[in-house]
Amino acid sequence: MNKREITAKQVIAAITFFLAGSSLVAGGTSMAQQDSWISIVLAFLATIPMTWVYSEILLFSPKRDLYDAAVFAAGKPAAKILCALYAVYALYVGALVIRIFSEFIHIVNMLETPIISITAAMMLSCIYLSTKRLYVLGRVAKFTLPFLFLSISITIIFSLKDMDIINLLPVLYNNTKPVIKTAVVLIAIPFGETVICMPMFAGVEHQEKIFPIFFKGLFLGFLFLLAANLRNTLVLGYSASLFDFPSYEAVSVISIGDFFTRIEVFIGINLLLAGFIKICVSIYSSCFYLSKAFGYDDYVKLSAPCGLIIITLGILAHSNSAEMFSWLNYHPFYSLPFQVVIPLILFIIGKIKQHSLKAGGSAAAGRQAAS
Repeated sequence: MNKREITAKQVIAAITFFLAGSSLVAGGTSMAQQDSWISIVLAFLATIPMTWVYSEILLFSPKRDLYDAAVFAAGKPAAKILCALYAVYALYVGALVIRIFSEFIHIVNMLETPIISITAAMMLSCIYLSTKRLYVLGRVAKFTLPFLFLSISITIIFSLKDMDIINLLPVLYNNTKPVIKTAVVLIAIPFGETVICMPMFAGVEHQEKIFPIFFKGLFLGFLFLLAANLRNTLVLGYSASLFDFPSYEAVSVISIGDFFTRIEVFIGINLLLAGFIKICVSIYSSCFYLSKAFGYDDYVKLSAPCGLIIITLGILAHSNSAEMFSWLNYHPFYSLPFQVVIPLILFIIGKIKQHSLKAGGSAAAGRQAAS
């Protein structure tokens, strides 16, 4: 568990994929409509302070291990409970992502195929990669990130002839309330979900600083989401808020003459890859937290059980796609405690304890010098 097995660039790539994941497929939310790009910017800016808090929490432990940091701040029993809670949260996020991508495949290309078959096929690949340990996941993320960048760039370039700047107007037509509500949803999904990426830093070399890695991954993910959202809005206009998968619909408009069409199939593969990485990170984090909560030495042994739990949750949580997408508007009530409340409490307690230990050490040194 303590082996340094992932580089800073690989963590950045994994965080970028984690943010891009399901959001690149599902696109923006419908509440803000043409102003959804403003909500993305606000959500990104609001998440930066929390990533700094996550980084500071990890520094409570010399190993950069969330469990050890929680032990330092709140004690061993509280740390085990905390890890168990975050394991449940990681499992739920993984279940939500795999359900979104299963619905995407089912609705777009495989209407006759049962959802459970699609979900199981995806999960087998995710479990296999998870059993190969964190460094393989990092290598896959780093290797495939340029392809994601290339696919988004190509779709934007080829969509230029179909874009209309008027689709972004009028700005703030419905006032700020929908924009703020959308920003809150985007903080919960996907920006705040980066809290699930914290266990990966236990495998990064100590000389690497945590916050710059967190910020670079967050910033790249933000750029991808913003670019995809602007592309969708400029191409589809108001109708972008009516589609369950606006990114796919926007790309399907692309055609170059009579010989280069159906480019959305190629893009769909890249988007599925982003979701694949996000599910693998969720499996890794849930295994990491469970191994700490229950005292297992090797998290890899938990990959298959966690994968099966994710499949079960993904199938049972929502009966259809309409119910799943409507639930996303209520997701912040479930997610924000894990993303904001618990980390802030842990951060404050840990900082107070650090300060008291430094004050105690200074007082002891002063008494020793006086004597």
